[in-house]
Amino acid sequence: MRQGGTHLNPHIYEDIAPIVDHRHRSAHGGARIYQSDAFAPEETGRLFMANIHEHAVLSDVLQPSRSGFIASHGDEFMMAHNAQWVGFSMEIGPEGALYVLDWHDADICGGDVLDKDTGRIFRITPSESHAVEWDGRYGDLRQLSDLELAQLQESRSDWHARRARVILQHRASTRALDASALTHLNTLYETGATTPLRLRALWSLYITDNFSLESLSDALQDKQPYIRAWGVRLIAEQDTIDPEVLLTLEELAERENSPVVRKYLAAMLQRIPNDRRWPIIEALMNHPEDSEDPNIPTLLWTGFEPLVAEAPERALLLIEDANYYPKMAEFVGRRLVEAGHMSPLLAALHANRNEHLLRGMVGGLEGAGDIEAPEDWDRTYRRLRRKSETRALATTVAQLFGDAEAERALMSEVMNATLSPAQRIAALTALAPSQPDALREALFGLINDPNMRIASIQAVAAFNDPELGELLLSNYANATPSEKEAIIQTMASRPVYGWMLVESLHDGSIQRNEIPVWIARQMRRVVGSGFVEIWGPIDELPGDKAASYARYHTLVTSGMAADAANGQNVFAQACGACHQMNGVGGLIGPDLTGSNRTDVDYLLTNLIYPDEFIQDDYRMVLVTSRDGRTYVGTLVGESDRQVTLRPIGLKDVVLNRTEIQSLEVSEESLMPEDLLSVLSDQEIQDLFAYLRTAEASAQ
Repeated sequence: MRQGGTHLNPHIYEDIAPIVDHRHRSAHGGARIYQSDAFAPEETGRLFMANIHEHAVLSDVLQPSRSGFIASHGDEFMMAHNAQWVGFSMEIGPEGALYVLDWHDADICGGDVLDKDTGRIFRITPSESHAVEWDGRYGDLRQLSDLELAQLQESRSDWHARRARVILQHRASTRALDASALTHLNTLYETGATTPLRLRALWSLYITDNFSLESLSDALQDKQPYIRAWGVRLIAEQDTIDPEVLLTLEELAERENSPVVRKYLAAMLQRIPNDRRWPIIEALMNHPEDSEDPNIPTLLWTGFEPLVAEAPERALLLIEDANYYPKMAEFVGRRLVEAGHMSPLLAALHANRNEHLLRGMVGGLEGAGDIEAPEDWDRTYRRLRRKSETRALATTVAQLFGDAEAERALMSEVMNATLSPAQRIAALTALAPSQPDALREALFGLINDPNMRIASIQAVAAFNDPELGELLLSNYANATPSEKEAIIQTMASRPVYGWMLVESLHDGSIQRNEIPVWIARQMRRVVGSGFVEIWGPIDELPGDKAASYARYHTLVTSGMAADAANGQNVFAQACGACHQMNGVGGLIGPDLTGSNRTDVDYLLTNLIYPDEFIQDDYRMVLVTSRDGRTYVGTLVGESDRQVTLRPIGLKDVVLNRTEIQSLEVSEESLMPEDLLSVLSDQEIQDLFAYLRTAEASAQ
């Protein structure tokens, strides 16, 4: 499970999203779905989670939704009222109680164990248990007969059912199980009152090698979707799948009306030979209602993706009518570009003018550098331009191919004040990387258009032009805070602008405290020692870190009046470029909504010692292109051909590897050590007040 970073397969373009429908200040350690009888019946099926930062056990209510579930916030099941209580794992016991492992340490996120002898296990049970007692409930299950273990599959206590299955599996590895036990399990599978009971019987029979492949095939015809789904899953576990069974799976995919079963069919694609995947994929694609499912499209694409590169024409035929499955058409278009199959892609676009396929083509061409248009592009372009839904995308592709007419069309959109700001900005963003002279001249006027100002400032970074740098600096004094931030970031993008920013610091027209620390790091890379001379040491706390820690700790715990509302503004300026809080802010670093931000020591440790505990996904990456532009951010995607970078304060940038002069993955965190040093004492107080208030928690 990834918290961030790049996918293992560069051709998987989207992740499966979380199932929660809410935000909560939490980081979870361990989870367990309650399947026992001690607590009230309404707790059965609820997801219990240890919440590390709230020192609590929370619960979510799981509701079926499409092919999966939605998790809605339940209640604060148990509050520890102890700042060192750190729940990390859970189990349900034989009596139905919830057992929680408490790591119990003052440092809940670090690598050092400060208190090695304080770990505990808590047992949580209601004051009056609903559990039904029976002889042997707390005995050694290994002393039970095969039949008695089989009968435990009907227990409300999942603890007993699971352990009974383990014992049966062990016994079946050395001898045949008693016929009475098998009869009981087969009867439970055939006539069980609920699907969970039938599944327990199925699992018991399967793991003891008493459920044949023929029986698994029969399970595919069952009236209950989860029985059919598990039939698919267990068939997929075979080393090789019999061709006749594959035919049965193909027939199932054609007629299946449950999204749950279709999800399992999509997931199993990776387990079968490529040439046998086509019929199942085609059948699953004939369910347009799955196009917005949270799981099926990604699973389906994972199995489909290798086939697209192997057989592009067949893949295109499959998504010919894919307006009802737009995401798949987009993925196919992008994959074909990455595989170099431009001719069949253009033939398909000429025939059906599919905007989703064309959008995928745009995604595949991003960052491709100087590329020549395929010989059959012109006639396809003329046809795509005649359809309103594909006109803008086609113009973008043509511009990427260096088409002068397309460049003029985009320039016309930039200057057309009757269009929406979003359309004009999109045209400006598409044009800027090619640095056309017409756009350079237009920027001197566009910067005065309130709707285009920030986009124009950012577009200057694509050029290497001192006059444009002077334009930005001349507008700095009267700029809004967000405009000033954009100007400073643009001035830090290239040496020619960087030296101009150094001069502005020298003459006082821009103050040192107006330069974010992360920009200072970028300037060190862009300008070098010349910047360090005026700025001073970067990433070094003044004096001793321990002394700084003590000073800041005294400051924020002194009881001095603090303004949390202003702290939100400080957060936006100092932290918001990289971190989110309640859905607002950047995506470079971890989302702080769920962090342990009520703990002063936790906050100070991460602010003063940010390099001590860095996940690889959040290491600072510095990229300099061959034309001299520098980016600072994190890697979010890479392939043999491209690198996708998430720069601080900008949208994701796709760079062709041939255009990169240097790419450095730093051992440092993106967060500098001296972040607090640029803030006043009052700003620090306000920032901590905002971070620590309950009001900053989203519900």
